Amino acid sequence: MKRTAVGIVGIISIMLALLIVPVTLALSSSLIPDDGPRGPRTSLICEEGDAGSAQIPDKYRRDIAEAAKVSGLSQEVLAAQIRTESNWQEDATSPSDARGLGQVKDIAWKDVGATGDPYNGHDSIRAMGLVHAKHRSQLEDRVRGLKGDEREQELVKLMLSAYRLGAGVVEQHDGVPDRPEIRDYLHKILGPGVQEVTTDCSTKEEPITEDIPDGEWTHPLPGGRFTSPFGYRGCIPGVRCTEDVKNHNGVDFSTPGSDVTTVVAPTNMKITQVYTHGAQIVIGRQEGDPGLVFSFVHCAEDSHRVKVGDKLSPGDPICTEGNTGEFSQTAHLHFQINEPSAPDDRYSRGTATAVDPEPILIQQGVSLE
Repeated sequence: MKRTAVGIVGIISIMLALLIVPVTLALSSSLIPDDGPRGPRTSLICEEGDAGSAQIPDKYRRDIAEAAKVSGLSQEVLAAQIRTESNWQEDATSPSDARGLGQVKDIAWKDVGATGDPYNGHDSIRAMGLVHAKHRSQLEDRVRGLKGDEREQELVKLMLSAYRLGAGVVEQHDGVPDRPEIRDYLHKILGPGVQEVTTDCSTKEEPITEDIPDGEWTHPLPGGRFTSPFGYRGCIPGVRCTEDVKNHNGVDFSTPGSDVTTVVAPTNMKITQVYTHGAQIVIGRQEGDPGLVFSFVHCAEDSHRVKVGDKLSPGDPICTEGNTGEFSQTAHLHFQINEPSAPDDRYSRGTATAVDPEPILIQQGVSLE
């Protein structure tokens, strides 16, 4: 009887501790002081409105802060996940029955007892926090043998994987599933090319742009209109809805009216691959640092003006914008930039190494209006 009473008291104490001091999962060892014990802390749960990141819209700051406390994930992780899932679009939907900002599936919504409207951003973020909290309780045993940063980082990856595929799938794979979809998903949320978490709870996006020296750049489709951004955009009517369609790994430009325009080199580059079938893709690598990889997709048939090995200067012609490939409905250019680590002899699908071309072009003085 005495042993049972002690056990009950211990359980109550643990529950109270969890309510009072929620554990926040960190992303970087730089967030943990070197001169102190590595115990529970709340350093990444910033004060409301003090997250220091423009990627959290003002009207959702309170919701993100509360969801961070409930789930144990940092505000930065939650905000990056929402950006990956829906790009902050409240009406986002997917064929898998996921809806709203957090893309919470109906079965998960009901499972955690979430209330409200999935298409209401505030309700969706609350549900998101509840789903993460449940996954954390289900998966914590898997990291019991790990310590410090290693434990926290692994638990973050497990929770994100469970959110994407379900805790049952994570259990079946005995950890983070080794799938391209999950590697891509985790990279977009936690990868250094997407965000850099700092000790003051701020987030620096796309630091790769800082490595690009100023030089001569031009618009890859002169006179073209910006028609589709990088990142999540959902399904497109009339186009088969795949992950590549929903999560756009480049930007699109199109010439207004019925005319078509010549696609040109945006900067000094060398042609490394030319496809004369399908979407008629041309690939090249930037000459000089940092050596970005460019892809020009949907060239018109028989319009290529380059071959592998050609060295181009800004404005040199590559092809004519076209309407080629399975995922094109009208003549346009899909312009894609990948990190220097990406291969340049084949097209890189997904967003694992893709970076948003828009801030790079703007930084180089290219007008996108």
